[in-house]
Parts: sequence; structure tokens; C-alpha cells
Amino acid sequence: MKKGIFTFFGATLSPDETYSAIKNAGFETVMVDWSSDFIGNVSKCDNIPLAEKYGLEIENGHLSFKDINDIWLNNLSGDVLSDRLIQDIALAGNCGIKTLVIHTSTGKNPPPISNIGINRFDKIIMTAEKYGVTLAFENLRFKEYIDVIFNNFTSEKVGFCYDFGHRYLHTKEIDYLKEFQNKVVAVHIHDNFGISDDHLIPFSGKIDFKAEMQALSHTSYKGSLTLELKSATNENYLSYLETASLTADKLIKLMK
Repeated sequence: MKKGIFTFFGATLSPDETYSAIKNAGFETVMVDWSSDFIGNVSKCDNIPLAEKYGLEIENGHLSFKDINDIWLNNLSGDVLSDRLIQDIALAGNCGIKTLVIHTSTGKNPPPISNIGINRFDKIIMTAEKYGVTLAFENLRFKEYIDVIFNNFTSEKVGFCYDFGHRYLHTKEIDYLKEFQNKVVAVHIHDNFGISDDHLIPFSGKIDFKAEMQALSHTSYKGSLTLELKSATNENYLSYLETASLTADKLIKLMK
């Protein structure tokens, strides 16, 4: 199994510095920003030649989650958001990105699930089918927003992104990997103390990664183990990435 990392890990670097450092730390794959939500990243399709330049594979991209709650609201902002996601999915397909992580809500008080939101996701998923892109719906604070997707759509292009940190922080009681064991197409691996979404290097917080990796090994997931971290600085990013890479090796061993 390969190891990867999100290209935004905290430090604000040039694109070449980012990809070079990731490669030199021993990572094999990257999750790229497919939005404008993250500081210090490169424009969308420019990630492809950069990854090739440094011998890295693009595991997936992360769509924008800015204003994602508007997807459920009957207003112009919801229409604009839906159109933007559709355009980004089409662009990803044309650029050769095969998987995109997508949110369904954000924050403590998302709007109620609505028919207009379901209809918008129908168009979004149809676009993914058209362009050969798998959408990995990520677990967040409220499970019902994931359930409505899997209850309404049976497309082969609808998959699950398992976020280790979100589960520990918000929904410890839910066994996502058992319920969606045949749907996992992406993972976000990071740690926290159960208080805030810290995105720490694994084994820095309280998540039981031995149990988690064993559970992951019993799913159909065969992709990269992707770390989603955010606490590197411009001063420590080289040592930070080295530590993260060694930690990813430890996680891989826990799956065997």
C-alpha cells in the first residue's frame, strides 16, 4: 500500500517547494486542492505536470467546501455553488483526475436536508458519471447527510471518504468502515484529542490507530493512505514531513 499526503500541510511554500519536499520525504502520492479554499496551493490542472515532474501520483483531489451548506437552500447561492461544483468535476475529468472528495455540509448548524439539495446532488453525480470521476463523500459532523446520498444514489461513481479525525471528534459511536466497507474510495488520516479538528500527525492525539487500521484492512479499500495534516510551518516543514512519512510507514504495517 502506498502513502500520500495533502499538498497543503500548513507551510506556505511555492508549488515546486511543496512537491519537492513531499517527494524527498518519501511520499508516493498526493491529494491535491481542487478548489480555492486552501492557502499556498497551485491552480487546479497545474497539479498534474507538477506531480509528474516529481514522480508523484495524484490519488485524488479535494473539491471546495466553501458555502457547501447552500446546497440545501432554495436560493441563488445554492445554484451558483452547484454550478461551480459541476464545472470543477468536469475540469477534473478532462485533466485526468479520477476521484474527488466532496462535503455535504459543514459546521454545527447546517440546513435541513431538502429535495432541492438532493436534486442538485443528482446533477452533480450525473456530471461525475459523464466525466468518469468518482465522488468520495466525506463523513463530517452529522451522519444523516452521508446517509441521504447513499440512500438516494446507487451510482458506481458514488463512494465514501473515511475521515479518521472527524469520526473520532464527532461520531465515535458510528462504525463507518463496517457500514461502508465496500464503498471506501478515499481516506483522510489525522489525529486529535476529541476536542477540536486539529489534523495532527497520527499518534499525536488520542485516536486508536491500531484498531482503525485493522478495521480499514477489512474493507475493500486499496488506495493510498493519505495524511491530511495542517500544522507544519515554513521553519519546520522538512522535519515535519519526514516525521509524517515515517508515521505513514507505521500505519501501513498496522494493516498487515
